[in-house]
Amino acid sequence: MTKHPDDVLKQFKQSRLDLLAAVKNFPTAKESRIFYGDWTIREVVGHISAWDIYFSDLLSNFSSGKQVEHWGNIFEFNKNAVTLCKNKTLKKLTDELEKSGKQFNLTYQNLPTKALEQKIFLKKKYTPKDILKIELDHYLSQIKQIEKRY
Repeated sequence: MTKHPDDVLKQFKQSRLDLLAAVKNFPTAKESRIFYGDWTIREVVGHISAWDIYFSDLLSNFSSGKQVEHWGNIFEFNKNAVTLCKNKTLKKLTDELEKSGKQFNLTYQNLPTKALEQKIFLKKKYTPKDILKIELDHYLSQIKQIEKRY
């Protein structure tokens, strides 16, 4: 396994732990309350997992030389992700978040160092390092929103 002395990766690993802690400490009495746009904590957690899964698959396919698709419209992506988690418990979604974040982390770490700076899409500028930064920023923004609701 290739090691990446990347500060952003270290930050991502820590933010992953912080996000899981924030979700696990979220008050049970507030689980069904809408607090982020029109989402409850379940939808917030479910959409984060969906991005983790998408980005893991994206990086894995990119690393294998397969053509990859850009995520398209963020609002549509999130809408679809939230729809898929409507009937799941927060416990189930938290378990999925833990698994998906771990998978993203492993997928990123297993990329060859030379691939980290390569463009993923033909017509977009994103590299794997950009994707890691997107994930980190997403985690940090969601941690803030969740912790505000304690």
